[in-house]
Amino acid sequence: MEKKVEFLAMVNNYAPPENATIYKVKSELNKFMKMEIGEKFNYAVEKNMNLGKKLLFKARKFIPGDSENTIKEVQIDETVESVGNDLRTIHSVALLNYHPVHVYSGDLVIFRTADPIEAFYNETLGWDRLVTGKIETTIIEGCNNDTIITDEPYNAVMARKIREYLTGRADNESDSGNNRQNGMFSAALL
Repeated sequence: MEKKVEFLAMVNNYAPPENATIYKVKSELNKFMKMEIGEKFNYAVEKNMNLGKKLLFKARKFIPGDSENTIKEVQIDETVESVGNDLRTIHSVALLNYHPVHVYSGDLVIFRTADPIEAFYNETLGWDRLVTGKIETTIIEGCNNDTIITDEPYNAVMARKIREYLTGRADNESDSGNNRQNGMFSAALL
Protein backbone atom coordinates (compact mmCIF):
# COMPACT_ATOMS: atom_id res chain seq x y z
CA MET A 1 0.00 0.00 0.00
CA GLU A 2 1.42 3.38 -1.04
CA LYS A 3 1.65 6.10 1.57
CA LYS A 4 1.75 9.76 0.76
CA VAL A 5 4.46 11.84 2.42
CA GLU A 6 2.53 14.71 3.91
CA PHE A 7 5.47 16.88 4.92
CA LEU A 8 8.69 16.92 2.90
CA ALA A 9 11.60 19.22 3.72
CA MET A 10 15.07 19.67 2.23
CA VAL A 11 18.03 21.17 4.05
CA ASN A 12 20.18 23.21 1.68
CA ASN A 13 19.92 20.59 -1.09
CA TYR A 14 20.05 21.52 -4.74
CA ALA A 15 17.96 19.50 -7.16
CA PRO A 16 20.03 17.30 -9.44
CA PRO A 17 20.66 18.90 -12.84
CA GLU A 18 18.65 17.61 -15.78
CA ASN A 19 21.86 16.97 -17.72
CA ALA A 20 25.05 16.74 -15.65
CA THR A 21 27.37 17.28 -18.64
CA ILE A 22 25.62 20.44 -19.79
CA TYR A 23 25.55 21.70 -16.19
CA LYS A 24 29.30 21.12 -15.83
CA VAL A 25 30.06 22.91 -19.12
CA LYS A 26 27.83 25.86 -18.15
CA SER A 27 29.41 26.04 -14.67
CA GLU A 28 32.97 26.00 -16.07
CA LEU A 29 32.07 28.64 -18.67
CA ASN A 30 30.41 30.82 -16.03
CA LYS A 31 33.50 30.53 -13.81
CA PHE A 32 35.78 31.33 -16.78
CA MET A 33 33.76 34.42 -17.77
CA LYS A 34 34.17 35.90 -14.27
CA MET A 35 38.00 35.55 -14.37
CA GLU A 36 40.47 38.35 -15.07
CA ILE A 37 42.56 38.00 -18.25
CA GLY A 38 45.60 36.58 -16.39
CA GLU A 39 43.45 34.00 -14.62
CA LYS A 40 41.88 33.03 -17.98
CA PHE A 41 45.34 32.49 -19.46
CA ASN A 42 46.44 30.29 -16.51
CA TYR A 43 43.16 28.37 -16.68
CA ALA A 44 43.64 27.68 -20.40
CA VAL A 45 47.27 26.59 -19.87
CA GLU A 46 46.25 24.25 -17.02
CA LYS A 47 43.42 22.69 -19.07
CA ASN A 48 45.77 22.15 -22.04
CA MET A 49 48.43 20.60 -19.81
CA ASN A 50 45.84 18.23 -18.35
CA LEU A 51 44.67 17.35 -21.87
CA GLY A 52 48.28 16.71 -22.90
CA LYS A 53 48.83 14.41 -19.91
CA LYS A 54 45.68 12.46 -20.77
CA LEU A 55 46.74 12.06 -24.40
CA LEU A 56 50.26 10.98 -23.39
CA PHE A 57 48.84 8.42 -20.95
CA LYS A 58 46.61 6.95 -23.67
CA ALA A 59 49.45 6.98 -26.23
CA ARG A 60 51.76 5.06 -23.88
CA LYS A 61 49.36 2.12 -24.01
CA PHE A 62 50.35 1.66 -27.65
CA ILE A 63 54.13 2.14 -27.24
CA PRO A 64 55.83 -1.28 -26.98
CA GLY A 65 58.36 -1.75 -24.18
CA ASP A 66 57.39 1.42 -22.31
CA SER A 67 58.33 0.78 -18.69
CA GLU A 68 55.87 3.38 -17.42
CA ASN A 69 53.08 1.37 -19.00
CA THR A 70 53.80 -1.61 -16.75
CA ILE A 71 51.25 -2.20 -14.02
CA LYS A 72 52.90 -2.32 -10.62
CA GLU A 73 51.43 -3.51 -7.36
CA VAL A 74 51.33 -0.79 -4.74
CA GLN A 75 51.24 -1.62 -1.05
CA ILE A 76 49.10 0.63 1.10
CA ASP A 77 50.47 0.85 4.62
CA GLU A 78 48.02 3.40 5.92
CA THR A 79 44.56 2.39 7.02
CA VAL A 80 41.78 3.98 5.03
CA GLU A 81 39.18 5.73 7.15
CA SER A 82 35.70 4.37 6.76
CA VAL A 83 33.10 6.70 5.32
CA GLY A 84 30.41 4.89 7.27
CA ASN A 85 30.22 7.39 10.11
CA ASP A 86 30.44 10.56 8.03
CA LEU A 87 26.81 11.54 7.49
CA ARG A 88 27.68 14.60 5.36
CA THR A 89 29.73 12.45 2.93
CA ILE A 90 27.05 9.76 2.70
CA HIS A 91 24.41 12.43 2.12
CA SER A 92 26.49 14.12 -0.61
CA VAL A 93 27.16 10.84 -2.42
CA ALA A 94 23.46 9.98 -2.27
CA LEU A 95 22.53 13.36 -3.78
CA LEU A 96 25.13 13.00 -6.53
CA ASN A 97 23.62 9.65 -7.48
CA TYR A 98 19.98 10.76 -7.22
CA HIS A 99 18.29 10.88 -10.61
CA PRO A 100 14.53 11.16 -10.13
CA VAL A 101 12.30 9.48 -12.65
CA HIS A 102 8.99 10.96 -11.48
CA VAL A 103 7.78 14.35 -10.35
CA TYR A 104 6.70 14.72 -6.70
CA SER A 105 3.10 15.95 -6.49
CA GLY A 106 3.20 17.18 -2.88
CA ASP A 107 4.47 20.32 -1.18
CA LEU A 108 8.11 20.97 -0.26
CA VAL A 109 9.73 23.10 2.42
CA ILE A 110 13.35 24.12 1.80
CA PHE A 111 15.61 25.26 4.62
CA ARG A 112 18.72 26.93 3.27
CA THR A 113 21.63 29.14 4.18
CA ALA A 114 21.84 32.77 3.10
CA ASP A 115 24.80 31.89 0.84
CA PRO A 116 24.47 33.02 -2.76
CA ILE A 117 22.54 30.55 -4.90
CA GLU A 118 24.72 28.68 -7.38
CA ALA A 119 24.64 29.77 -10.99
CA PHE A 120 21.85 28.24 -13.10
CA TYR A 121 19.60 27.69 -10.06
CA ASN A 122 16.73 29.75 -8.69
CA GLU A 123 15.39 30.43 -5.19
CA THR A 124 13.82 26.95 -5.09
CA LEU A 125 17.29 25.45 -5.74
CA GLY A 126 15.93 23.79 -8.88
CA TRP A 127 13.22 21.74 -7.15
CA ASP A 128 10.42 23.56 -9.01
CA ARG A 129 11.28 21.32 -11.97
CA LEU A 130 10.58 18.18 -9.87
CA VAL A 131 7.82 19.30 -7.48
CA THR A 132 4.33 20.26 -8.62
CA GLY A 133 3.04 21.35 -5.21
CA LYS A 134 3.78 24.50 -3.26
CA ILE A 135 7.47 25.16 -2.50
CA GLU A 136 8.29 27.30 0.51
CA THR A 137 11.82 28.45 1.27
CA THR A 138 13.08 29.45 4.72
CA ILE A 139 16.49 31.13 4.88
CA ILE A 140 18.44 30.62 8.10
CA GLU A 141 20.88 33.52 8.41
CA GLY A 142 24.49 33.20 9.59
CA CYS A 143 25.04 29.48 9.04
CA ASN A 144 26.82 27.44 6.40
CA ASN A 145 26.09 24.07 4.83
CA ASP A 146 27.35 22.16 7.89
CA THR A 147 26.30 24.40 10.78
CA ILE A 148 22.70 24.71 9.56
CA ILE A 149 22.15 21.21 10.99
CA THR A 150 24.82 20.83 13.66
CA ASP A 151 25.19 24.14 15.52
CA GLU A 152 23.07 26.29 17.80
CA PRO A 153 21.20 28.53 17.24
CA TYR A 154 20.72 27.46 13.61
CA ASN A 155 19.42 23.97 14.28
CA ALA A 156 17.09 25.39 16.96
CA VAL A 157 15.67 27.88 14.44
CA MET A 158 15.16 25.06 11.95
CA ALA A 159 13.56 22.82 14.62
CA ARG A 160 11.17 25.64 15.60
CA LYS A 161 10.16 26.18 11.96
CA ILE A 162 9.60 22.43 11.44
CA ARG A 163 7.45 22.35 14.57
CA GLU A 164 5.41 25.29 13.19
CA TYR A 165 4.88 23.47 9.88
CA LEU A 166 3.88 20.23 11.58
CA THR A 167 1.55 22.03 14.01
CA GLY A 168 -0.02 23.85 11.06
CA ARG A 169 -0.53 20.55 9.25
CA ALA A 170 -2.12 18.97 12.34
CA ASP A 171 -4.42 22.01 12.78
CA ASN A 172 -5.48 21.85 9.13
CA GLU A 173 -6.21 18.13 9.47
CA SER A 174 -8.40 18.62 12.56
CA ASP A 175 -10.25 21.58 10.95
CA SER A 176 -11.09 19.45 7.92
CA GLY A 177 -12.39 16.62 10.14
CA ASN A 178 -9.69 14.27 8.85
CA ASN A 179 -8.27 13.15 12.21
CA ARG A 180 -5.48 10.62 12.07
CA GLN A 181 -4.92 8.05 14.77
CA ASN A 182 -2.84 9.70 17.52
CA GLY A 183 -2.34 12.74 15.26
CA MET A 184 0.38 10.95 13.27
CA PHE A 185 1.22 11.43 9.63
CA SER A 186 4.26 10.67 7.49
CA ALA A 187 7.05 13.23 7.19
CA ALA A 188 10.51 13.25 5.60
CA LEU A 189 13.42 15.60 6.20
CA LEU A 190 16.27 15.26 3.70
